[in-house]
Amino acid sequence: MSDSRNSIQQSYIDDEIDLLPYIRHMVSHWRWFVVSAIMGLVVAVVLSLVLPKQYQASTTFFVPESSTSMVSGGLMAQFGFLSSIDGGTSGQYSGYMTPIFNSRRIKHYVAQQLLYDDRFDNAELRRLPEDKRLDHMVGQLKFSKNVTLTVKEGVHVITYRYTNPSVLLPVLDAYLNALINLNDELNIDSDKLQIVPLDEAVEPLGAVFPRRNTFALIGVLGAVVLTCIGLVGSKVVEDLRDR
Repeated sequence: MSDSRNSIQQSYIDDEIDLLPYIRHMVSHWRWFVVSAIMGLVVAVVLSLVLPKQYQASTTFFVPESSTSMVSGGLMAQFGFLSSIDGGTSGQYSGYMTPIFNSRRIKHYVAQQLLYDDRFDNAELRRLPEDKRLDHMVGQLKFSKNVTLTVKEGVHVITYRYTNPSVLLPVLDAYLNALINLNDELNIDSDKLQIVPLDEAVEPLGAVFPRRNTFALIGVLGAVVLTCIGLVGSKVVEDLRDR
């Protein structure tokens, strides 16, 4: 019985992978790590220069608590959001904020404000019929993808990311104006302003993407990992041939 157990233990020990030869193999080929790290760094730098830069800015506003109000269900339905709430408070209006913010009407309202701004006017836009211009601008400025609304500790944050930093502030201001004017249309707590702007958007000092340092780190680490895999694989093939 003991002989059988010893043979099993010996078989287990024989089946264990000895990592030392693989470590020695990688150390002996250390030059590959240097070359791959340099190549990864070069590729990362080139990508950071080639990829289009994206800039980001944000503005904030606050929806204060209030007591009595009436929500216009008919107007809410125009935004594709139906509800049976019979009146509400600022908190209830705040709950409607996301569907309102993502609605087509808000995007068109923002685009309408920017339509005759020289920074957005171009020949392609002028060639379009008037009923197509708003949708074109919404798509061109990527409102659906690059404009987001988040809530942090009760404060609403509108963030916009785009390749042209000069258009960030006009778009954010237009979105904030759209929400304020919507509040007036809904006549929610007409005795108190419901949308309170807090921090104005500030033009960014630099791009948020791509970040050269981050790209360089990812490129070097990725190259080193691939080199490790390649060297281990070559050592495995070498051992199989020797058997």
